[in-house]
Amino acid sequence: MTNATITVNLKVSELHEEIVAYRTIITRNLKAKHVELTEEMTALLTKSYKSLRKAELELMYAQLVQLRDYINEQIAKQAEKELAPMFDNDVQAQKWSKETGMSVPAQNIRMRFSEGNKKLKDSKVVSFYQWNITSVISCPWRTEMCEKACYALKAEKMYPTVATRRELNFEFSKSIGFVPAMIEQIQFELDRKKNKGKTIFFRIHESGDFFDYGYLLAWHTITRAFTNNKNIVFMAYTKSLPLVKKLYKDFGRENVNIKFMASEWADTKEKFKSMRLDLGLPVFTAVDKGTMKEKNYFACPSSEAFKNTAKEKDCGACGMCYRASIDTAIEIH
Repeated sequence: MTNATITVNLKVSELHEEIVAYRTIITRNLKAKHVELTEEMTALLTKSYKSLRKAELELMYAQLVQLRDYINEQIAKQAEKELAPMFDNDVQAQKWSKETGMSVPAQNIRMRFSEGNKKLKDSKVVSFYQWNITSVISCPWRTEMCEKACYALKAEKMYPTVATRRELNFEFSKSIGFVPAMIEQIQFELDRKKNKGKTIFFRIHESGDFFDYGYLLAWHTITRAFTNNKNIVFMAYTKSLPLVKKLYKDFGRENVNIKFMASEWADTKEKFKSMRLDLGLPVFTAVDKGTMKEKNYFACPSSEAFKNTAKEKDCGACGMCYRASIDTAIEIH
């Protein structure tokens, strides 16, 4: 609790009465709804007060008022979550919110993708979107090296809300509602005023990979819905080459609307390197810092090696991964 201060014009006896009253109200509210409290907050409800000086009583009173307000705020958020139904995507949630005047908690939206990051910067001609699911467990052909250096896993450990969102996305991606919900949301983004006249670069998986053939088929269906739309490009770095191979065999490469880049590491097995060559896929790989010049790859201009130099570019200014078929490397970050 902070050292709350409010103007109090009460006698000591009156402060005693107020403290008892606020403790009673707070305890009653906590019985009705569970709210996580810190040790300091909990102690405030049991701390002895009768021997305290007036200034100390006034501080305690102010802290109880602050605690009551905090608990009421948490209870209101819980009620809002309970009142709001579950929605498949932001389009549906925003429609309901507009009609009811109520907000929808993020946990009540089954699927949500994000807009860019510090490297995927929008410009006057390009907008970036990313779809993410839980890392590692969704990557059946991960290698020991990529798991060890997985920056997506680091983000999930550092930011609980990131992990929660990716878990929600991961679970919903297995459901029958995933394909129509994703198509609806992508079309909404294409129609937004901010994207008019732009090309959307849509990255499938900043985190995660195609974890089974059914999931890859879902993305094939989604992207095929936009085959004739030149304003969106779907791209995925992937190690799930056996699934891509089956997709090409079943539907023909010319009928697939996803640009795949094979994700390779130093410990990628030779059979997967050979499969990548047979499939004719470009490579996207990561190399140790300071070794970029030794490798025969197009050097990603967002690499640390080019930071604060004339060669430095973000993905919007470069776009090679989305527009070209060229083997590319970035420094491990």
